[in-house]
Amino acid sequence: MNGGERLRKLTTIVGSACGLGLGLLATRRLLLAAAALAPPRRVPRLSRLPSLTVLVPARNEASTVGRVFEGLDSIDYPADELTTVLIDDGSADGTAEQFRQRATERARTLVVELSPSVGKPQALNEALAASPKSELIAVCDADLRPAPDSFRRLAEAFGDNEVALAVGYRRPENADVTVCSRYAAVESWVHQLVTGAGKDRLDVNPPSLGFCVYRRSALEEISGFRARGAEDVDSSLAITRAGWRTRFVPTAVAENLVADRPAHYWSQHMRWSDHLFDARKPESRTTARSRPVPARRRVEAALVGTGYVDRVLLGGAVVTAAVGAIPFWVPGGYLGLRGAEVGVGLLKGGVGRRWPAFVAATVVFFPLDVAASFAAVALRPWRRNHRGWRPQRGQPL
Repeated sequence: MNGGERLRKLTTIVGSACGLGLGLLATRRLLLAAAALAPPRRVPRLSRLPSLTVLVPARNEASTVGRVFEGLDSIDYPADELTTVLIDDGSADGTAEQFRQRATERARTLVVELSPSVGKPQALNEALAASPKSELIAVCDADLRPAPDSFRRLAEAFGDNEVALAVGYRRPENADVTVCSRYAAVESWVHQLVTGAGKDRLDVNPPSLGFCVYRRSALEEISGFRARGAEDVDSSLAITRAGWRTRFVPTAVAENLVADRPAHYWSQHMRWSDHLFDARKPESRTTARSRPVPARRRVEAALVGTGYVDRVLLGGAVVTAAVGAIPFWVPGGYLGLRGAEVGVGLLKGGVGRRWPAFVAATVVFFPLDVAASFAAVALRPWRRNHRGWRPQRGQPL
């Protein structure tokens, strides 16, 4: 066999592997999209709202904390059951001063100041240790603006005694600002209103996204948040492995500012990719399970770590199809499925007659998404040894 034949054989093998991977992921996406269109599952009613502590972690977010303050000022939750803990993780821009001022003006508001910075997961752990022994623990990022009824709706999910985590909907507030923000909004709608809603309907435990409420006993069972990595996806998987259930509550809304510049999007994509890779590792801190874990949840938990691998497989399929190793309908079919998924996301996102602008942004921006996915996978070993190169949340890009 000469060199050309070996190359063709290798190309065919690679193309077939990419096609098979896309086929498996396409099947999963079809199931989730269909489930997202079905009526949501119901939860038992609560006789009373449980006590709730809201943790607000921040680092160098003096310019955005006014958003979360505005939301917290209008929260519809019994005042004697609600405590707020503001966490300053070594800020250098006046965030701590704003938090202290807030605590002097609002009852049942505490401030935890950490210096030097310990990172978001450990900051949450320290705040958790310092917070009152409430039944529920909420995490609300400092750049979000929660709706008045958001925490009430999240708390209602705990009418089901098997629920350990309820995840809210981070609604893109600046979706129409730039081409980049339109695409980021489309990603957000698909990830939450299609994938997240589908997972909830199929009872396969949607992951957390920085706006959520935990059952405190479950959080203590998994020993809180892991000291490094992504506290949201990581804790979601640990909770799943411990046999608990998670829920996605799309009616619990917090306004969110999505990436509106390519540099911001690229950096965010890289950071999220790292988080998903880290989340694949088994969680040794999880205690021995006293509850069985259904096979469907175990399978979905294993698939969470695939993250943006579908973009890499799609790129490989396109290249191998271009040289004739596999038929073009393989990558074309997957792109068609993603297009249908985007359509469902736009429908559930309520864009109405603005849909052509979002479709155009998706067509224009998707190649950057694919390129970022390739870069995230290719540079993973280097980034793992040079974590400091990426901008941290709250720092200028």
